[in-house]
Amino acid sequence: MSGLTLSIDVSGLPIRVQGIPAELRESLEDAWAGFVVPPMPDPILDVFVEEGTKRLTPGRVMVGGISVKRERGVVSFVRDEAEGSLDLAEGSAKVALSVGDDKRRAWGLVNLVHAALAWRLASRGGGIVHAAGIVVEGRAFLLIGAEGAGKSTFAHVAASAGLPVVGDDQVVVLRTGGRLEALGAPVRNREHVNAPKGRWPVAAFLLPRHGEKAAVVPASRLDLLPRLTANLVYNLFEEEGLLDTIADGVPAHWLTFAPDPSFVPLLRAL
Repeated sequence: MSGLTLSIDVSGLPIRVQGIPAELRESLEDAWAGFVVPPMPDPILDVFVEEGTKRLTPGRVMVGGISVKRERGVVSFVRDEAEGSLDLAEGSAKVALSVGDDKRRAWGLVNLVHAALAWRLASRGGGIVHAAGIVVEGRAFLLIGAEGAGKSTFAHVAASAGLPVVGDDQVVVLRTGGRLEALGAPVRNREHVNAPKGRWPVAAFLLPRHGEKAAVVPASRLDLLPRLTANLVYNLFEEEGLLDTIADGVPAHWLTFAPDPSFVPLLRAL
């Protein structure tokens, strides 16, 4: 196979991307900075890249989102910048890049690799969640929510208080040895682009409320499940049983917080 090969270590989960056009290398290494490693054996996901024939929609910005469709053991992904398919059993994915601007092609490839990773993890009781994740005394707390929920503020305040930030927009989770863990990963972040490698047990899912006085109160499973469903990215909610697997044994709490670190002692006390 022509092209370059990059290996990415998602906190112990190897990914191999083969056939990368040389002109995309710098953009991909930047997108996956801190996680690109020498070749690792037995990748959980093996991605084979080739040049396609479809042309990018003209313009200087990303066009549209990603379409995801599952048919039996194959998941198909379509973006303007690339399209591909994943064999769930084999963990092998094929991606055809559109013709056009290399920056957009690279970003499209990154998105498809992350989408394929999410579905590969689903078979192991994991996936990718729209959430901000922080680490308090060795435990991860995930604030779930779509745009405007306060994820970036939550992560920024935690970082200013000296706490590690796993992610400020999306967090990789995986059930390991009976417990759910948050994994440091180079998936989409906004401000905190250098999330550390590592694995942390998820102490709680947090459902955001905004107010001047910080407070943590228990939330019910009925509070959690629809919000978790809405924030499983790349159509992972279609995977039967995954929602219950991710939520099992992880408590949920309503977190009221303002843009200051007054909520941190409350999480330590949980």
